[in-house]
Amino acid sequence: MVDADTPPPAPPDELVLAGEFPAATREQWTALVDGVLRKSGRIGSDAEAGAGVEKLVRRTPEGIPVAPLYTAADVADLPPVGVPGRPPFVRGATPDGPVPDGWDVRQRHDDPDPGVVHDAVLADLENGVTSIWLATGDGSELPTVLDGVLLDLAPVALDTGGADTGAADAYLAHAGGVLADPAALLGTLGLDPIGLRARTGVGPDVASIVPLAKRVAADHPLVRAIVVDAVGVHAAGGADAQELGFSTAAGVAYLRALTDAGLDIATAARLLEFRYAATDEQFPTIAKLRAARRLWARVLSACDAPDAGGQHQHAVSSPTMLTRRDPYVNLLRGTIAGFAAGVGGADAVTVAPFDAALGASTPFSRRVARNTHHQVAERPERVLSQHVVLVDHQALGTDTLVRGREPVVPDERHALGQRAVGADHPVEPPQVVMSPGIRGRQRVPVLVMGWRAAEPLLPVRPGERLHRPVQPSRG
Repeated sequence: MVDADTPPPAPPDELVLAGEFPAATREQWTALVDGVLRKSGRIGSDAEAGAGVEKLVRRTPEGIPVAPLYTAADVADLPPVGVPGRPPFVRGATPDGPVPDGWDVRQRHDDPDPGVVHDAVLADLENGVTSIWLATGDGSELPTVLDGVLLDLAPVALDTGGADTGAADAYLAHAGGVLADPAALLGTLGLDPIGLRARTGVGPDVASIVPLAKRVAADHPLVRAIVVDAVGVHAAGGADAQELGFSTAAGVAYLRALTDAGLDIATAARLLEFRYAATDEQFPTIAKLRAARRLWARVLSACDAPDAGGQHQHAVSSPTMLTRRDPYVNLLRGTIAGFAAGVGGADAVTVAPFDAALGASTPFSRRVARNTHHQVAERPERVLSQHVVLVDHQALGTDTLVRGREPVVPDERHALGQRAVGADHPVEPPQVVMSPGIRGRQRVPVLVMGWRAAEPLLPVRPGERLHRPVQPSRG
């Protein structure tokens, strides 16, 4: 029995947990896996060693094997991933990556009522959103929608379906009337004739967007004119390698058109933004974004411009992973997709509201969508220096898993000759997750507990998070 007056032992200089146990070998793990699968009948009693592990290997639609376990030995012979901000940009297009300021939180707006969109845009920008993804037609509503928006602080990414509908000129004209310095304008004009043709089978020639792109390059150095949108390939059922192949080929086509018009490679590359789908498969999403940057770095290297910069990426939560039935499951899917996109190094991330598959989203679902970013990325300002790049550390921790699974596009001619149609609706999952005891449309009341801090919350600096115990309150 320990005397109450006995002082506690001094904490060790270094805490060792599993280090005091003998290291487990891969052979031991393999034997345990084989034993479990023998008991379940998935392999025979006379199966060779490792047969159970082989049973757990799955293959992606491209034929890439995904093993159940990866260790450092699996990536020993792979090419180096480099450092953030340097070719091949696998670990990020900028030296700082998406931290410590966090990635660009981009929220989509597509309501047909300009007044409703204006109020929603201001609400988003006042509560943590850092850029706007705006569906528009000819841009005539932009002065109403963007009234009060500081276009040199909050970028606006236009979505006209890829066509030059006049919205880009309307956006530049509106910015010219509210900004003293046109060079300070931020945003993306959303031109993508290749993506438009891929989705609809018709569209203008690539050369049609060159004059506007050259104007942007000359007058608005912080604006991107063209979006290489590969989400359409994903939504039509394309696999990760097809999404990467399409985006790389489309990006090269735009580079050729712009350089033929007299722009240098570095300027032409700066005008491009690449858009990818982020799914609830965390590690494949991280791998896809990293592979996309490596592929684009190879393109620029082949163009004798290896230092033209990394690929600027906008990751969007997959539209085909959302369910209409019991949409609250989409909260989990969106969180994983957003986390994977941020850790994967995307510059801008859009998490769709959990009820997006049902039609117009509610203010509550939009608030949850934007708060999802902060839950996985936000940290207090005053933290220990070794914890400042928390998200970078999480990405480094996945290197062993991801580097062995980066999608590889074979050097073969696999033209996307056919276009899938009818995939403009969310795909229902094979099973709908519901709480136990709930049938059909029944809903059970939930008691929400309020929380109060054990001591007053003030004074606190903006952006600072308290680390204090909390006590439940039934009030």
